[in-house]
Amino acid sequence: LLAGCAVPSQPTGAPSAPAPPDRPPPALVVRTQADADAACAADVPRAPETLTITGPDIADLSGLHCLEAVHRGLAVPDAPALRDLHGLHGLVDVGGLSLAHLPALEDTAGLARLARVDGDVGIWDVPGLGALALPALLWVGGDVVVDDAPELEQIVDLRALGGLQGGLHLRGSGV
Repeated sequence: LLAGCAVPSQPTGAPSAPAPPDRPPPALVVRTQADADAACAADVPRAPETLTITGPDIADLSGLHCLEAVHRGLAVPDAPALRDLHGLHGLVDVGGLSLAHLPALEDTAGLARLARVDGDVGIWDVPGLGALALPALLWVGGDVVVDDAPELEQIVDLRALGGLQGGLHLRGSGV
């Protein structure tokens, strides 16, 4: 019936067990500048399940340059010394994006290659953020919420955005 096709033989008896599901690598939590500096040198997964960056001394994310995706979500809460996201330039896909309580954050240019966010984008309490630029962003599977960003005067370079599943909500910004 299937001439020329090789059909693997099934042993008689109990059916074979399904293959275990592929699991994303574990969560990555960066709590200090030393954690950030050593992340890619420590052979971290290029696509962890979640990434949380939080800590009072974190100012430079260049040690995270090897990351390509974050399966569930990227959260950067409470990193008061962080001025930019330049070490995250390798990210192209995240499950969700949350930037919160970042008084020194000035720009989002470090996310210039980010093309897909499967969930929400939330940006809260970023008083120094002057411009929101995500030039490669093609898809957001949820809402985009920007709240309490009084210096935000421009949302620039979203020309690639072809799909926004939710809404765009701007509160407490200069836009």
